[in-house]
Amino acid sequence: MKIKEAEEKVREAVVAIRKVFTNKKWCKWADEWLSGADRTAASAESVAKEMARHAPKATAAARPSSRAAMLKSPAGKAALAAAIVARSVSDEIDPFASLMLEGYLKSDHPVAAKKNRNGQK
Repeated sequence: MKIKEAEEKVREAVVAIRKVFTNKKWCKWADEWLSGADRTAASAESVAKEMARHAPKATAAARPSSRAAMLKSPAGKAALAAAIVARSVSDEIDPFASLMLEGYLKSDHPVAAKKNRNGQK
């Protein structure tokens, strides 16, 4: 998958989630990511960890956030997908990272979920 294609997929997810999600820290990150002001992997991973703390069964305060906890919300998944794009060092994302990105973004943001319920793709 080309970087531009991956960025567009992340952008679609972030825009859709941003319309309905109100967490101030995530929304600040999303606005900065969308504007291009901050597209670093570190900030994306940081906000994904923050989303893990708000997951239904959040990790204990003394334990680091697990990847499973980060993946409990569409917001956390979108941030991890953005981190994958940020970590790419060429014009194309390697096949394994591409599969991870696709998995993080599949049917989890409100627009995609609505389309899938209506039988559209």
